[in-house]
Amino acid sequence: MLFFDWRARRRCRLKEQPLRERAPQDLSFLFREWGAKFVPNEDSSTPAGLVLATLEIGHLRLRAIEIRDGFYREVAAADSPKPWEELGVVFEAIDREQPAKTLSDIPCQPTYLPLSALAPLLKRRFADLEGSFSGPNYAVTCRAIEGRKQAKRRE
Repeated sequence: MLFFDWRARRRCRLKEQPLRERAPQDLSFLFREWGAKFVPNEDSSTPAGLVLATLEIGHLRLRAIEIRDGFYREVAAADSPKPWEELGVVFEAIDREQPAKTLSDIPCQPTYLPLSALAPLLKRRFADLEGSFSGPNYAVTCRAIEGRKQAKRRE
């Protein structure tokens, strides 16, 4: 049993290697300015065709998932990395809590952008994103995210 578990973890590491090599290039400012670092993925048993890598940056974790036909980005608090939330929903929730920001800053679906296309948005908005997952702001952010999810369900 241990052999199969080791083999599954190794296969996942090999699949995520290209993503781990590309992330520091595409998101170099996160590593340089914010001290981003890769952390182990919570689950080593990923379905075929799914590649993921997790970055810890300050008060949050950013998970990059690449599926055969696209990309998916999620964020979670670093000290409680569940639940993972779609990046687009989090940006919408933050903007509703900070009316000075405008939704025009956000591409239509940042959740599904490749890292290279996501980088300019993250560079502009990362301080807001990271701050929303820190200390007392986290509870407010969770309520705003839940409110945004409920609004989307009603739409």
